[in-house]
Amino acid sequence: MNKHLLSRIVRGTLEVTKVFLIGFALVIIIGLSLAFYFRPSCGRSENEIVPLPNTNWSIVSEDDSCIGYTDVVAKNKLTTKEQDLIRFSYFENVRLAVKNDEILISVRNLAEVVSKTDKFEGHEILVNYTPHDDPAERKNFLFWLGHSNDPRAEEWHRKWIGEKTEQE
Repeated sequence: MNKHLLSRIVRGTLEVTKVFLIGFALVIIIGLSLAFYFRPSCGRSENEIVPLPNTNWSIVSEDDSCIGYTDVVAKNKLTTKEQDLIRFSYFENVRLAVKNDEILISVRNLAEVVSKTDKFEGHEILVNYTPHDDPAERKNFLFWLGHSNDPRAEEWHRKWIGEKTEQE
């Protein structure tokens, strides 16, 4: 084969390869740009803020949309310092109140507390389960969450969740 013809074939192949690689790189760049542009927002959102009387602190309930839990934290208005008070394993509808020397955190009975501080700034931190505190029902619910295919968990779900849903 002619050297001149072979040279032209190699150059042509290199040009096609170069165009392909540039196109591929553009597709990757555009795809990543769109993925970052349309990604769901991720972060913390404050739900309720209750000032702690006679201090620079506020008690705040926050949801973390990245991880999927609810925190109750104390935030200092002057220093922006934060102190974790309680964390729930899932998003929870939390109600906050400060009465005398107590910080009251009201939450549904089936909420799971992952971590909790007992006191903050001389205030005892109390969890008020609503409509009532039923540790056995909470334990069964948490068992069902982690073992939904277990026959005991299925029975509990059918009895407690299924019936309540049908009644509504």
